[in-house]
Amino acid sequence: MKLKDVTNQCQLEVSILKHGLPNSEVKIYERGPVRFVYTYGHDSFMLSISSLLGKVLKSDWMFGLKEILNMDLLDVMINVTPRNIVIIKERPHSIPRVANCTK
Repeated sequence: MKLKDVTNQCQLEVSILKHGLPNSEVKIYERGPVRFVYTYGHDSFMLSISSLLGKVLKSDWMFGLKEILNMDLLDVMINVTPRNIVIIKERPHSIPRVANCTK
């Protein structure tokens, strides 16, 4: 499935995000039922991933990590909210570069 840039069609969401993060840029992409909201500035970034189907699959967040962020798993921190939104942020330098795959 192809990644589609829908930023121009989502100006309300973009303006809300830019209000809260005034020095950031916002890009919104869709890939089937999955939406990727990428906010980035001069010193940080965040990629949030949600799905109309409810649960974001591992293949979806791995796609965002590789295709949108161009990063490896060890370079980021991944959190999942109670509403099943996956949030990917840059790993702070103070946190060791190791994978913790336990649950």
